[in-house]
Amino acid sequence: MTLAPTAPLKQAGSLFAFALDTGRASLRRPFQVREFLQQAWFVASVTIVPTALVAIPFGAVIALQVGGLIKQFGAQAFVGSAAVLARPRRSRPRC
Repeated sequence: MTLAPTAPLKQAGSLFAFALDTGRASLRRPFQVREFLQQAWFVASVTIVPTALVAIPFGAVIALQVGGLIKQFGAQAFVGSAAVLARPRRSRPRC
């Protein structure tokens, strides 16, 4: 099955048209604030537990790695603060 050379451009154009339609519809009255809040609450309530379950092992790995490194420098008092500072950098979404 061969694709036409313009197939990627057609898909990109469709995505752009969809973005324009969405932008226009979001500015039209009546604003669907209640629907937005229900959808946002649903997404948050469904993803909180898996996010927490994934975050716990990340924290443990960081604490072990940083603890070993800091022990070599002789600064064991800073293990907790280093793990807290390293935690958001390790678990951020990648672009």
